[in-house]
Amino acid sequence: MPFKPDIIASLYYNYKVPHEVLSLCEYKAFNCHPSLLPNYKGCSSLTWAMANQEPYCGYTYHYMTNKLDGGNIILQKPIRLRSYDLQVNLYQRVMFEASEMLPLVLDMVLGGFDGMPQSGEGCSYKRGAPYDGIIQDHWDVLRVKSFIKAMTHPPLRPALYNGNEILSYQDYINHKRQLLDSL
Repeated sequence: MPFKPDIIASLYYNYKVPHEVLSLCEYKAFNCHPSLLPNYKGCSSLTWAMANQEPYCGYTYHYMTNKLDGGNIILQKPIRLRSYDLQVNLYQRVMFEASEMLPLVLDMVLGGFDGMPQSGEGCSYKRGAPYDGIIQDHWDVLRVKSFIKAMTHPPLRPALYNGNEILSYQDYINHKRQLLDSL
């Protein structure tokens, strides 16, 4: 018997689902992406939102198509970034809130809701850490602090400054002082 699913749900999958698989369920395949599409398509969406000092992030349930994170929006919710958020807890908070909406999304999909087209171009990012994980010397204090928080997601590598791992703003200040003292 051939594989012919009624629906495909992707809640945490880091790869594009091939067209051949999507077509098996007549594109009743949906994904939960941790951003407010069309912004932050692709990987590391929350990390980039934090590094870019966005006031909001969120999640989007959308239909999967051949275009990465480009299908019609089923449900979307903004979530305010908190000053104390680290990437690790932000991701957990966003995905927890998104998981609570899964029954509603399933009802919408199975009920034939076509979703709403995404508007605007948005932005997308490639795999890997923003700025290769390196704190830039020309950044202001708020940007440095936001970047350090964005890069805090164990077991992934934290932010770097002058080759040193930076786990807090105080770490950054200490390493910057050491660098200046050595000149």
